[in-house]
Amino acid sequence: MRWSSRATAVTPRTAKGGVQFLDDGKAIIRAFEKADVYTAIHEISHVFFKDLPEADYNTITGWANLTKKLNTDTWKSDAGNFTIRETGTDFIYKDISGAERKFKTLEQAKSVLYQEAFARGFEKYLADGSAPTPKLKAIFQKFKEWAGRIYGAIIGSPIDVNLNSKVKDVFDALLVGEAKKIDT
Repeated sequence: MRWSSRATAVTPRTAKGGVQFLDDGKAIIRAFEKADVYTAIHEISHVFFKDLPEADYNTITGWANLTKKLNTDTWKSDAGNFTIRETGTDFIYKDISGAERKFKTLEQAKSVLYQEAFARGFEKYLADGSAPTPKLKAIFQKFKEWAGRIYGAIIGSPIDVNLNSKVKDVFDALLVGEAKKIDT
């Protein structure tokens, strides 16, 4: 299952923002009371995720791979502190920030985990400040400054995910297509 919207409700009380996909393929992005610039980035990345080419989708799901902890009912993602716990009747997805959502199937929970790992990964990619081309250096520096103000340190924050070079290549391609990357 590539995209799941069958989660428990995300409301302005429990989230900074949200994205709703319409039947015609358009998306509505909402910002709630506690939203910041990274809320917009996070929600836009859900639109990017939905439209990933199959090879890039496979790269992301491989990166966010789940491993079941021994002698438990919990799976942990290789991408960071994302988990899914089986309760017997439900599957509870828990993200880096500690927020939880309940699903009826493991596949639904995994779908949301992949989406959220991608979104948090994209936030970190921008926050690292390493632009893929010279033309993007200034904006990447701005993203790095914003991330510093919003999250303080990356370590221990909601964007503390383990990016690898293949995932960074997916993000580079989203922004610059086939253009060559630079060393920054």
